[in-house]
Amino acid sequence: MSDHEIFDELTSEQPARPAPRQRVRGGGGRLNLNARWVVAVLLAAVVLAGTFFVQSFSQRQAQPSASPSLAVPQGTVGGGESAIDSPAPTGDGLTLGTNPNAVEARPSARASVVPIEAPVRQNPDRSDPEAVMKAWAVTWSWRERPQESARVAEWVEPFSDTHVPDAFATAEPVVGVQAPFMVTDAQVLPRSKNQGIDTDFRKSRVVRVTVRDHRNVQVVLTWELTTLQDEAGQWMVTDVSMTAWEGVPS
Repeated sequence: MSDHEIFDELTSEQPARPAPRQRVRGGGGRLNLNARWVVAVLLAAVVLAGTFFVQSFSQRQAQPSASPSLAVPQGTVGGGESAIDSPAPTGDGLTLGTNPNAVEARPSARASVVPIEAPVRQNPDRSDPEAVMKAWAVTWSWRERPQESARVAEWVEPFSDTHVPDAFATAEPVVGVQAPFMVTDAQVLPRSKNQGIDTDFRKSRVVRVTVRDHRNVQVVLTWELTTLQDEAGQWMVTDVSMTAWEGVPS
């Protein structure tokens, strides 16, 4: 056998190779199949992610939003209509608010912590200079409402011949109390060194008045008063000044 015959035999035994066009087509089919699988997986992942996002958003929308708690406004204690106990008169004809547990006869327009009695018109013994000074200080230091100067001036007119600025004419006077406030105690003390000496027709004294307002704030007011006696033997307040005020523990 010649060399050409051996070569021809080897050549004829090898399988025939596919044409170049056929190899390209076969490879392209496999690539298309893999691409479709990848696209399908990606689409499934996108659908699942979208479903999870929608569910999460719906749950957040369904939950009530948290808001800070608001402070509940505190209620106020108002005065109620009730019978008022009669204040106890003093030995010199002076009437004070001596019953701190008495309730106002009328409802108060302002919030109250403690009940305050209405002012009581004083009727002092005009022949006693100390009784006159005490009655003046009590009348001037007892207020049912601010700006009561006219009522106070009318009540002290029978035993007063003086005009003084009203220290309680505003809603919040400088002395620390707020109307309504009442007198709970009044004491007549010897005259101060700033006052003139006593004579047969002139007497001077210091009157200390304790007042308590509707908030249970207590203040001691110190008044210096002078009285003169008229021809009929009646005493009348002629000079007044408030020299001090100080708070008292409740």
